Amino acid sequence: MRTLSFIALLTVGCGDISAKDEDTSQDASPSSDSGNRSTPVDTGSPSADDTSDGGIDSGSQDTGVTDTGEPAPDPDTADLDGDGYSVAEGDCNDLDSNRNPGRSEICDGVDNNCNDEIDEGVVPTWYLDYDSDGHGTAEFTYEGCEALEGYVATSDDCDDSSSLVFPGGIEICDERDNNCNGTTDEDVTSTYYQDLDDDGYGDAGFTLEACSLPSGYSDNALDCNDFDMSVSPDGSEFCDGMDNDCNGEIDGSDASDAGTYFRDADEDTYGTPEESIRSCMVPAGFVANSLDCDDHDNDIYPEAEELCDDEDNDCDGFTDEDGATFYIDLDGDGYGDPDGVLFSCDSPEGYVGLADDCDDEDPGINPLAVERCDDIDNDCDGETDEADSIDASTYYADLDSDGYGDDDDVVSACSAPDGYISEPGDCDDDDPGISPDAEEISADGIDQDCDGEDLVAPPHTGSEPGWYHANYFGEYTTFNPSTYYGSGSISCPDTCAHYGLTARGARFVCNQYTGGSGEGCYPYNDGMYGEANCGLMVRDMVVLTENGNTEDCAGSIMGCVTGSCTEGVTWHSVECQCE
Repeated sequence: MRTLSFIALLTVGCGDISAKDEDTSQDASPSSDSGNRSTPVDTGSPSADDTSDGGIDSGSQDTGVTDTGEPAPDPDTADLDGDGYSVAEGDCNDLDSNRNPGRSEICDGVDNNCNDEIDEGVVPTWYLDYDSDGHGTAEFTYEGCEALEGYVATSDDCDDSSSLVFPGGIEICDERDNNCNGTTDEDVTSTYYQDLDDDGYGDAGFTLEACSLPSGYSDNALDCNDFDMSVSPDGSEFCDGMDNDCNGEIDGSDASDAGTYFRDADEDTYGTPEESIRSCMVPAGFVANSLDCDDHDNDIYPEAEELCDDEDNDCDGFTDEDGATFYIDLDGDGYGDPDGVLFSCDSPEGYVGLADDCDDEDPGINPLAVERCDDIDNDCDGETDEADSIDASTYYADLDSDGYGDDDDVVSACSAPDGYISEPGDCDDDDPGISPDAEEISADGIDQDCDGEDLVAPPHTGSEPGWYHANYFGEYTTFNPSTYYGSGSISCPDTCAHYGLTARGARFVCNQYTGGSGEGCYPYNDGMYGEANCGLMVRDMVVLTENGNTEDCAGSIMGCVTGSCTEGVTWHSVECQCE
């Protein structure tokens, strides 16, 4: 305990009013009779001994004689303050009647009972009242006759940090002992119920007293299964052997998946729609249908045989149809209109026993008719111009959009479906560069033109190995010396590429011409290089001549090798060196 002690000491003279052993007559004139004390004369002046705390300072010397002329009382035996005690009897201040041996000590900074101690045993302890609720705590104290500001005489506050907590305080639900009776929140808490499944509803069997709703608890006890959040007063009742909505009823008629059952009074397994009940199980005397049109006659129900007896035996809404249904047949094709129904015990005129005519005004339209591509459902199967139409065409899938379809992906239809065409023959429908119109590339292992084989380059189509007849008129043929090719544009790069080769040269050759020619072509040099003209040629990318003639009949013979050129020399043709 930390104690702040303040002892106020008030120094009060408790000594003798005058000294006991001093001759108070020494200032008077000596007397020859030492055994007799002469009567002093009061001069009005203080005596030498009249200086004690209990004396009265008159401002003049004390002569030992009162103003009345009477001798002064003995200070040791006199009771100047009239409290019944003299100095000799222990009065420590004979001028203050509140101080004597018979007085009780009080806390005033004075020795009231004249035992030479001040305020002994009567100094009170004061206690800090931090929250100013009139009750202090013993943790901080102070001793003194008067309380300091913020201190009180009691130390019974059990929480000096809150002015809401003190003895006699009103208990409120705040998890504190507001009235300091050793109990917290007594009689002011609320009861909460454990909510394990967190569905907002608690279990009455597990409670907790608290001031506010704790986590995992509810303010109600309405849950009938606190382990399943689907089960609560807000739950939907199901047919599952549980009381889902906590109404005390298991699988009641309010179950969302409960079935509706109908009274079957005649026990023909068909119920009447006039009396029904909802239940999770089929109740006795009830069935799951309401198809009976007479629940008092077990010979009348939906599957009963219709009789000509003026009753609707089979509950189909018709009476005496004798089990036979007839359909009007306006077009006389043997099939009736399913919407023109007649129930009769006899076959009426203009009616037939077969329905399913989808156009009873056209005798050519009925279930036995042949389907055609005419935007009409000829055979009444619900589809128009389907694949089995007698005049349907065959179409082939053209995935690569090259104008030729895949022979293995075929459909029959009245019109070409998206992605299909009428022309077959594509041997690779994933590559638009492969089709019957594609140009075959020699020796690449691919059948570009879909003729069933890859083109293999011959050793030559010209006059000797390594030389190939140029592509006159866009054709790739073998050189024929008796053919007049005339003038035209050729390309050695295209010619060689056709055979999977590369152009390296070009030259003119003579065609066969009986009788000679002014252009240097003679019978003995048929198919050989001309002697008289067209002298320039290219071999292995080098321009040269073999007959001394430097005439360039193509204008630029090298142009035939690197691109295209035009020759206009009669009875000559160009061949290309390819490798």
